[in-house]
Amino acid sequence: MSVTAESTMDEVRRIADEIRVRIHLAGMDLKDAWAKLEPKVHEFEHKFEQVTAKAGTEIDGVVGKLREELQGLHERLFRS
Repeated sequence: MSVTAESTMDEVRRIADEIRVRIHLAGMDLKDAWAKLEPKVHEFEHKFEQVTAKAGTEIDGVVGKLREELQGLHERLFRS
């Protein structure tokens, strides 16, 4: 996962956590706004985890193949 994506996710979680802690002190209009926004935060977190898991699997496959190719070349190089 990229540093930018990770820091964005951390920032979203931090802000959402701060809102959760303070929302009980807020007025009704802010509570209503949070009630509409909170499901979007959960959806974002869920999609973010899915995308990063998928990307991780794809990257693992590419890295594994690259490692095999490098090992093959390494063996050929040092056998000569």
